[in-house]
Amino acid sequence: MSVSPPDPAGAAPAGTPASRKRRWLLIASILLNVFLIGAIGAGVAARHGPHFFDGARERPPRPFEMPSPRKIRAALPEEARPIADALFAAHREEMRAKIGTLVEARRAVAAAIRAEPFDRAGLDAALATLRSLEVEMAGTVQAIIADLAEDLDAESRDRLAKLLETRRGPDQPR
Repeated sequence: MSVSPPDPAGAAPAGTPASRKRRWLLIASILLNVFLIGAIGAGVAARHGPHFFDGARERPPRPFEMPSPRKIRAALPEEARPIADALFAAHREEMRAKIGTLVEARRAVAAAIRAEPFDRAGLDAALATLRSLEVEMAGTVQAIIADLAEDLDAESRDRLAKLLETRRGPDQPR
């Protein structure tokens, strides 16, 4: 009868209660890891949308949405970026003030929706104010983009135009 040498890792012999416990712990650990990886993947998909996984670096613009100055700058060739930087710097304080006004208008809409008793006329007035501020903001942003395009060469304008195009995603009907 041969005696097997002791396991250097100190594992219990197969079939003992200690080895069964370790096996169940290993299975539970693997299942927990699979669950966590799935949860992380679902969280990423929920936050970034389906385009995050299809190789697209950024999601297509939403309808009526203008790209941020950071995205505009990144889309331009290196030599055109100082032009954009100077233009954005010239309008920075004006845009921050307008954004602050929009945030306050959205809070006013939310407060009107929550008001007890509900006041339809108050909500309509808050929405009208928000709408006019959004139109004003869009006009300002569009004027800045027009000023930028005026100062760019043809290649840079093409890159800017591609950034502004609304593209349909794979899940959107034509």
